[in-house]
Amino acid sequence: MKSIKHYSVFIILFVWSACAASNDIQLEKVTETSEYLHCDKVFSNNRDSIVQLNQILIQTGTIDTTDERSFKAAIIHIQGKEIILDLVKSNQSHNDHHEQYAGKGYKLELNYEPKSLANDTMYTGNCEIWQGKLHSDIKVEGIRNNL
Repeated sequence: MKSIKHYSVFIILFVWSACAASNDIQLEKVTETSEYLHCDKVFSNNRDSIVQLNQILIQTGTIDTTDERSFKAAIIHIQGKEIILDLVKSNQSHNDHHEQYAGKGYKLELNYEPKSLANDTMYTGNCEIWQGKLHSDIKVEGIRNNL
């Protein structure tokens, strides 16, 4: 009877670890915003990474095109490549912002909430990114890009 309990615990732990969230897609940190993007917000693992180390995981803003139009986009870096994702859907519910971007086989969902600081606004939330069956879920913090 004792061995059945141990075996059951082992099975439960094995199934739980197999189903536990993993970050299959690794976003790379960069230290400059893209020359293609008029960047209005930058996100990283935490605010200090942006302010003190100038590390950026996600940039959002607008891209100007040659036909005098602009479109909203996000830029990420994966495996040394800059990837531009077009804004597909955006909505706001109370203070929660939800943005969906897609492009080059990637789908990115950015969810954040603004929080007032002394002289600025900070954003806290999470980002989920998919490429096929690969998936990552990352907690992020962001700030307005005032450059």
